[in-house]
Amino acid sequence: MTPDPYWPKLCAALGCDAMARDPAYLTMAARRARGAELSSFIEAAFLKQDLEYWRPLLDANGVIWAPLTELPDVVNDPALRLRDAFQPLTLPNGTYETVGAPWVIRGAGISARGPASAAGADTADILANAGVSEDEVAEYAARGVFG
Repeated sequence: MTPDPYWPKLCAALGCDAMARDPAYLTMAARRARGAELSSFIEAAFLKQDLEYWRPLLDANGVIWAPLTELPDVVNDPALRLRDAFQPLTLPNGTYETVGAPWVIRGAGISARGPASAAGADTADILANAGVSEDEVAEYAARGVFG
């Protein structure tokens, strides 16, 4: 539920100023105790109008908000495209787009390089790097330890 300093702002945007002063909703703890009821009220209020109605009203009242974004909106977001958030990945059966690294390190050339290894494909190498002998790896494999 909305933190105390923002509750009156949300109430003003929703046109329910009296709720901002109502002791039943005065604190975040009180609002949390009535969370289901309050959530239903807020959802019903928002469903009465479209986003273009709410956008300026929420902004004008100082409400911190953002629209719920669905996957197609994220994939087509121009800002994410400019940051190379999605990168091509070429595989034997075609080129696909995948999610890129969520950070940029100048000069590091971080990019999608290929598919993940098949399950268990790297087990022996990882164990060898951890100091497990080839004989021990073979024994574990024979006992079905790796699945």
